[in-house]
Amino acid sequence: MSGITPSQEKRARDVREALIAVMSEIPDKEIAVGLSAGVDSFSVMCAALEAGKSVTAYSFTVDGWASRDWTMARRNAKAVGVPFRSVLIMKDQDQMLKDLAHLASIGCVRKTQFECCWCMMKVTDAVAERTLAIGVGCDSYFCLSKKAMIHMRHSVELMDQHRTRSTQTSAKERAILNAHAETLGKVVETPLQHQRFREILFGTTWEELNRPQEKLPLHMAFPEYRSKVRIYPHTNFQCGDSKIQPMFESLLEHPLVKPHGFKSPIALYNAIRKGVIKP
Repeated sequence: MSGITPSQEKRARDVREALIAVMSEIPDKEIAVGLSAGVDSFSVMCAALEAGKSVTAYSFTVDGWASRDWTMARRNAKAVGVPFRSVLIMKDQDQMLKDLAHLASIGCVRKTQFECCWCMMKVTDAVAERTLAIGVGCDSYFCLSKKAMIHMRHSVELMDQHRTRSTQTSAKERAILNAHAETLGKVVETPLQHQRFREILFGTTWEELNRPQEKLPLHMAFPEYRSKVRIYPHTNFQCGDSKIQPMFESLLEHPLVKPHGFKSPIALYNAIRKGVIKP
């Protein structure tokens, strides 16, 4: 890759060392990694391999559908010699409502919390290993959202404020996921939220992290693996072609829900959280 500066090369090495160190601290030898088509989860998988873990990759898809995330996760896992397991999301509205009630009981409040945590809850349920490592929680460190691109990318101070706020939000979602995992005797690890990783990115400019490629340090951190795979830009779990979003929208037609006349899933989530609807 052309146009890389010495400081960017060093940052990529630092990211590699930090992630391997974080994965080495996990006591289990055999771990599951939630894999998508993006560089975040792929980096977590690479770090786990370099830390000497026995890794199995898991990716979800709606039953009867092969999403891009699932398709590329399967291909990329095979390319680096990692066993792959599919997690099929069933179109069961009754169970979805029960799941949403459960998520509300363990702390979900916002729309993104319900939908993203639901997807990862399904993966947590499916894995055979005690530990599931997932590559979530670092998007805001790179300031790639529309809001960050417009209002923050030209100021390191504003970017660091945004990063700090996102750290708090990610910590909440991690707590929700582990509240569920604990009921199964499992644990969810989020290496990209670890302080060792975060402190490498704080204080950096947008260009240092995202030029000539978005999330450059992650793309450069594990070149021996990265050269074997195809990586796609990040999309939220419930978005893209996953067909998850239409599943949530279809709940508005469920017999328990339809009489309330809700116009969006947000109203449904609030009703479940407040006990108006009790699946």
